[in-house]
Amino acid sequence: LNRGQDFDIKMTVVNTGTMAWYQGFDLKYAGGTVMTGTTHIELPAMDPGDKYEMVLDATAPEEYGEHAMTWTVEGRLCFGYVVITVK
Repeated sequence: LNRGQDFDIKMTVVNTGTMAWYQGFDLKYAGGTVMTGTTHIELPAMDPGDKYEMVLDATAPEEYGEHAMTWTVEGRLCFGYVVITVK
């Protein structure tokens, strides 16, 4: 990506466990370069096997090099990340 270029981050959270999640678990920014205006998303109730997809508007940082933004579901149920290279 180029410096300051807009792009989309698409994430899918899947309940791979055997118990349902009640509504209100949060997907939260956990570390790295902040590339979105959204750093907190409340998840819906999810039964085992359910998927929740989201698309976030993002902007590449002005600094060259590799940048990572990490996410976690409340309670450290799962982790996700996006990595980009700014040219």
